This record gives sequence, C-alpha cells and structure tokens, in this order.
Amino acid sequence: MLLGLMTLLTVANLVGALAPSLPVMLAARVLTGVSIGGFWAFAADLGTRLVPEEAVGRATSVILSGVSVASVLGVPAATLVASYAGWRTAFAALGVLALILLVVLAVVLPPMPAEEGETASAARCRDRSRWSWSPPC
Repeated sequence: MLLGLMTLLTVANLVGALAPSLPVMLAARVLTGVSIGGFWAFAADLGTRLVPEEAVGRATSVILSGVSVASVLGVPAATLVASYAGWRTAFAALGVLALILLVVLAVVLPPMPAEEGETASAARCRDRSRWSWSPPC
C-alpha cells in the first residue's frame, strides 16, 4: 500500500508538471492530496511493523518527525525552485524525487504481509490495537 501511495504521488506530480489545462492540474493536485493523506494514515503504524517492540516509540517519532519536516520545508523549497525555474520544473523535480524515494522504499523496506490465516482487515485491526487511542475494530 505504501508503494502504491508513492507511485500515485510520483504520477500526480509528473502529470502536474505536464498539465495542459487547469482541470488536469486540479486532478493532479487532488491525487497528490490523496497520496499524502494516505501516507499520513499509514505513517504512525509503520514503526510498529518495522522495529522491535522496545523501539516502537522512537521509530514512530522519527517517522512522524520526518513527515512533518518534509511538509513544513517542502512548500518553501518548491516555491524557491519555481521562482528560479518555473512551476513546471518544481512539479517535475518533486515527481523525480518521489520516483527516487519509491525505488529506495521498494529496495529497503522489508515485506510486511499479514500473519498467516489473517485477513488484511484483521491485520490492520491487530496493528491498530497497539495504540491505546485507536477505536475498536
């Protein structure tokens, strides 16, 4: 799912860079929002699936800090690129960066399948139950 969201982000930014009209650009921006929103939904849970239980708090804080810093610094960085090279270049650069990150994630992240005999929704419920603030499944 994470790789799918990164693929969507890559495609949306590249479509935005090549958008021939406002409706196409708006569609690309909506897809960008969907991919980023989806990533935020998965980000908090990634630490529980990637590290041993004693390191979950630290891993989760690093993941969420990275997402927050990227959100805060991304807009000024893209604005800087757009002011010197144009808005299409800024979108293309973000698309290329997203593509690079997609490849890195595909290579570095271990497979995170559901446990044997467990449905995908049961796996999500199990993973969510580790958080005291999660609603019941």
